[in-house]
Amino acid sequence: MATGLVELVRSAPIEAAAIYEVAATGQLALLTAQGLSEPPSLVPVPPESSRWEAALWPAVAPTAAGLQPAGYFALASGDQVHGCLLLLSDDPLARVRMAPGTLRLLKTGADLLAGALAGHRLLEGLADANRVLGALSRMTSAMLQPGSDRRQVLEALVRHLTDPEVPEFDFELASVFLLEDVDEGLAVRMAAGSEPLEQQRGLAPDDVLGFVARGWQPVVVGAVGSTELVVGYEPGQVRASQVPAIRADGTVVATVPVCLVSRRDLRGQGPRRAEPDLRPLRDGRRRARDRRPGGERAPEGRPGPGPDAGRGGPGGCRPGGGRGRDRPPL
Repeated sequence: MATGLVELVRSAPIEAAAIYEVAATGQLALLTAQGLSEPPSLVPVPPESSRWEAALWPAVAPTAAGLQPAGYFALASGDQVHGCLLLLSDDPLARVRMAPGTLRLLKTGADLLAGALAGHRLLEGLADANRVLGALSRMTSAMLQPGSDRRQVLEALVRHLTDPEVPEFDFELASVFLLEDVDEGLAVRMAAGSEPLEQQRGLAPDDVLGFVARGWQPVVVGAVGSTELVVGYEPGQVRASQVPAIRADGTVVATVPVCLVSRRDLRGQGPRRAEPDLRPLRDGRRRARDRRPGGERAPEGRPGPGPDAGRGGPGGCRPGGGRGRDRPPL
């Protein structure tokens, strides 16, 4: 990609160019650039690819050193847009002065770069899939070791879920539960990992072993008596509250200030907030669904007791807090 961009800049009447690809977060990530000193590595853009150019140029302009936009091409393969190509020139009228042959040259170069980008992303996807399949294979082999008891199987599963070599599995903590039907209910017979409670216990009808988090929200906890915790955020983006510090016997020893920091809405609609809406399940457990303004449903949490929680599944797994480079928390 970098070599192709260099040749394109040399053969066309332009001074600089940059290629951005769509990142996992929905932003445009810098792939390679030519003739620009320090272009932004990440650019927030609207979901519609037709509006990327209007959002990309204001972000690149401060690093363009007086250069003006001379062309823009969406890098697409079929109906899927993988990124974009931005061209810059020192001539403010470069777009209208380019000869038809030059435009065809740039369009052909953009098509070739689009094909290379599509192949690059395909290879990355295959590499990620192979890595995950290999991790699953190793996990299965560790769980099926001859002579392993139930405790060793659960600990092997936890060990692989926190494996730093696999970004998709690189959780900071994980808990695995072995469940059993008892007296028309469920009970935990064994647990492994970060579960802090006693390993053998009954489950109340409204008990939840764990939730799978699909989003992060920063929380700032201040010292006792402090007032201003964070500065520099937009109005309404920080929600302040007070949280009591409670001992094991239930006595409140202090109250500390906390702030919930919401994500800044890039579309100018204010910070996003999610309020929990608890809904009962058929078996008496509860799960939380977050709803966003406008009726949009956020990804829902789900309880941990296995895929067949309605009639008492054989076990449950609760990973939490991922450190993976590209994987959002499950």
